[in-house]
Amino acid sequence: MADPAAPLRPDFSWSVDGVLNGPIAVGKLVVFTDISSGGATSWSWDLGDGATGSSPALSHVFRVPGDVTVRLDVSNSVGTETISRTLRIDPPSSPPQARISSSSRWLDGQ
Repeated sequence: MADPAAPLRPDFSWSVDGVLNGPIAVGKLVVFTDISSGGATSWSWDLGDGATGSSPALSHVFRVPGDVTVRLDVSNSVGTETISRTLRIDPPSSPPQARISSSSRWLDGQ
């Protein structure tokens, strides 16, 4: 159990497709996880696009590319601390596209 007098040190990580703190793209499921020290007992997330949450872990899908500021407030009996990070949300990657070309040459019996 964490020392109740220990200072909170807020921190968080995220993962996309099992890659820790890797690139984030539109349409991909992102899992944010509190990794703070100091024994947080409550959480307040603001994911920068209107989405919020109040648990130690939060899943989200971003719908618009660009920069977002993700903020996590953690609290315990000693107080509240905050961490913010600006994350880049990349446009969705384009799936590979098949290109089919054909040419036909008719033989006229010659």
